[in-house]
Formats: sequence, C-alpha cells, structure tokens
Amino acid sequence: MIQQATTPRFDHSIAARFPLLKQHFVEERLNLHNYVVKHPEATFIIEAGDDYMHAHHIKTGDLLIVDRSLKPAHGDIVVASHHNQLLIRQLVVKELSAWLCTGGNTTADLAVKEDGIRILGVVTFSLSSKRG
Repeated sequence: MIQQATTPRFDHSIAARFPLLKQHFVEERLNLHNYVVKHPEATFIIEAGDDYMHAHHIKTGDLLIVDRSLKPAHGDIVVASHHNQLLIRQLVVKELSAWLCTGGNTTADLAVKEDGIRILGVVTFSLSSKRG
C-alpha cells in the first residue's frame, strides 16, 4: 500500500505576484492524493515518455493521473493503446468521427475506429516539475 503524506495548505489562492505573507497555514492538512484521485479503484498514474503533447503542456517526465471510470469526451487528453503501445493524445470529435491528436505536427492523427486502438482512460491531472 502506498503511504500517503499530507502537506500544509494555505487558506487562500495565490496570484502570480508575490503575496504578503500575512495569510497563515490552516490547521487542516491537504492530502494531494485525495485532491487529484476521485475514483481510486479506477485510477492509475503514468509518466509521459516524450514531448509529443507539448502543445497541451505535457512534457517528458510529467506524471499523469488517469481515470478509467470517466467517459472520454471531445477535447479530453486520454491514454490509449494502439497495437500494444501506450499513447497520450487529445480526443477530437468531428461530426461522426473521432481522432487521437497530439496538437502538433510531430505525428499523424489516428482515427479512433482504427483497428487496434482502445482508450484506456482520461487524464484528469498532470504534475510537472517546474525546476529541473
């Protein structure tokens, strides 16, 4: 079983400018797992292995929280299996067709109806390191 750590949480949101530190930590501690995992029995975490999804702010090494219980919808970032290879793509629905796209010109779009494609889950959060 994964041990879940808690982290202090400020009681206010923050703007991009440097705040006055008169706000205090609330006594409650935030468990990040409880915040990003809504359906624990249907959720997995996977690491992005390339930069194909950089147009969607997903880069190599980012951790993706993937929920298998959600029905994929237009615009969702999804994890799919294509001939036993895992892919991270955006689901684009146009008229009666659905496509898996990177949002860049690095790879060809894949039609969801293509043989061998199976959507495994919807990415609900991505965790990126902001410091090397």
